[in-house]
Amino acid sequence: VFFMPGIVSLGNKFQLRFFEPRYRLLIADVMRDWPQELQRGGKIQASPSGDFPTFIYAHLSPLAPTTPACLVEVHRCEIY
Repeated sequence: VFFMPGIVSLGNKFQLRFFEPRYRLLIADVMRDWPQELQRGGKIQASPSGDFPTFIYAHLSPLAPTTPACLVEVHRCEIY
């Protein structure tokens, strides 16, 4: 689960930049089963089953079991 206050509109694209080590580990873990070239800025195509790399993004506080969150599909990723 990635938590950062912000505004999210369901169905709209938005950009996240992970710079803290724990979040860099999160995105590396999300991308571990996808080809290395897609971790260098390549556009990600859905898998044959229609899936994208995904993670949970909570953008409201306080963070609790009842806090709404979004399932994020990663369509482009660049890990330095």
